[in-house]
Amino acid sequence: MSAERNELLLELPAVPEICERPGVSTLIELHGRPVVVHAVRQVLESAKNRILSNEPPPAREEIQALIGDEVVAVAVAGRLKPGLRRVINATGVILHANLGRAPLAPEAVAAVASAGGGYASLEVDVVSGGKAPRERHVVGLVRDLLECEAATVVNNGAAGVLLALQALAGGRDVLVSSGEMVELGGDFRVVDTTVSIGCRLVPVGSPQRTRLSDYESAIGPETGAILKVQRSSYDVPGFSEAVAVGELAPLARKKGVSLIHDLGSGLLSDDLNEQMLEGEMTPKNSLRSGSSVVCFSGDKLLGGPQTGVVAGEEAVVRLLEEHPLMRALRCDKLALAALEATLRLYRDERVEAVPIGQMLRVTSAELEARADAILSHLSRRKVKASMVKCVDSVGGGTAPYSDLRGIAIEVPHSRPGRMTSRLRTGDPAVLAVMRDACVHLHLRTVGEYEGDALAAAVEKAARG
Repeated sequence: MSAERNELLLELPAVPEICERPGVSTLIELHGRPVVVHAVRQVLESAKNRILSNEPPPAREEIQALIGDEVVAVAVAGRLKPGLRRVINATGVILHANLGRAPLAPEAVAAVASAGGGYASLEVDVVSGGKAPRERHVVGLVRDLLECEAATVVNNGAAGVLLALQALAGGRDVLVSSGEMVELGGDFRVVDTTVSIGCRLVPVGSPQRTRLSDYESAIGPETGAILKVQRSSYDVPGFSEAVAVGELAPLARKKGVSLIHDLGSGLLSDDLNEQMLEGEMTPKNSLRSGSSVVCFSGDKLLGGPQTGVVAGEEAVVRLLEEHPLMRALRCDKLALAALEATLRLYRDERVEAVPIGQMLRVTSAELEARADAILSHLSRRKVKASMVKCVDSVGGGTAPYSDLRGIAIEVPHSRPGRMTSRLRTGDPAVLAVMRDACVHLHLRTVGEYEGDALAAAVEKAARG
């Protein structure tokens, strides 16, 4: 470390010294000493990192600015805000994994508030007064919607696959196409999941091509299941031939092994499938094609909370429900309340009330009308912006080839990175896209009720 950097570090004031400043002591009176002390330590740590960075040593004036009262006040304000807070999604990615995927319908939000605001009939039959399975609130709806024999629900989609593998093939071989041995969500691997529960993963075919004969020759006395992983969740360049569920099902029945379909998404609307998503496989179609069980997420195209739904043959689903792992993977009352309310919308043919459906169906004319309102606000406040065409996406590992033509607000800025940072750290927080020295705000994923808040946030960020 250079002598200059060391000298700057030694000159940094101690935490008590900063707390004695008039401006900071006022913050202590308002918000309490613990909150302010933590904020001061955060500010000092930031200053130390700036001194120790690879850039030229900062001037003393810059260091004083980094630890000034206003900076401390901003740090205190940041600590007073909840860590998990509302974000306006202006990225155009509908199922944004980092933003919690599907937003809930108002009916689902109300159900969560009702169940969470007091006690709930989670495992009590209010008619008989006896104990009842917690999953009963949703399994009947799933059975009706998918026209299947049985269903259960766990706390996420990956948990559904894990439970199915453990209950149906624990300690035995699981056949999976080499082209479907994938990594999802950054670090979730089919291989790791299968091995971790004691199954032996048997790759079938090649990464480029897998045929029915490959499965047939690989099945042996130790085979417990065939795992089919839906390819729409990812893109494997060069993968040109796979075996459909309808072809695998007769082989699985003939050999007496279970066919587990990891579908990933959970599209229940045939209308959306035909109009928007280029033949995305649905759970109902998977079961009709012969899957023993199909596993899918509740917070993807279903548009509900983070849950995992497993549906299929009654004897197979019963094995999952009776497995000891089920207790560790079960849902809480809030997730069940939200999922039940969402499924009721599908049952009552009110799919238009599910936000995911609204975002997929919104027209260019509707998006242009939203853009005009925001541009009018910005124009009155002398903020330069324009309307541009863009391409949105479904996201969440779903329908990767279904590009959605959308509308965005383009805001030119000399330092677009700084503006996106201001938007992201503002109140409300806004997640935008930086492209070609401009900030783009995709309107498909911005709710109609969020237009005014977005316009105000853009104005504030543009002015700095």
